[in-house]
Amino acid sequence: LGGPFICGSQMTAADIAWVPFLERYAAQLPCLHEGLNPRDAKTYPHLNQWFEAMETTVPAYACRVRGNPSSWRKVLTMAGYGNAGVPPSVVERMEDFDL
Repeated sequence: LGGPFICGSQMTAADIAWVPFLERYAAQLPCLHEGLNPRDAKTYPHLNQWFEAMETTVPAYACRVRGNPSSWRKVLTMAGYGNAGVPPSVVERMEDFDL
């Protein structure tokens, strides 16, 4: 659509609605699925542009909205995955991120 944001060159309600999901996905998906990194510019160039635009052009994003990747990843350890606990593969990937 001609811009880094979901609906084009300006941030809209669509970007605001997707922020919580995309923030969490960017931090957690690499731990859950090997090779799945939403912030990988080669694999997901448009999504990477969206993150960069949010971080560089929306002042409130960096200081108020943007999550802490370490905190989002720690949520995975609290989720419990039912009675089975955290799967070993997730723990190993989290160790790759120094958590």
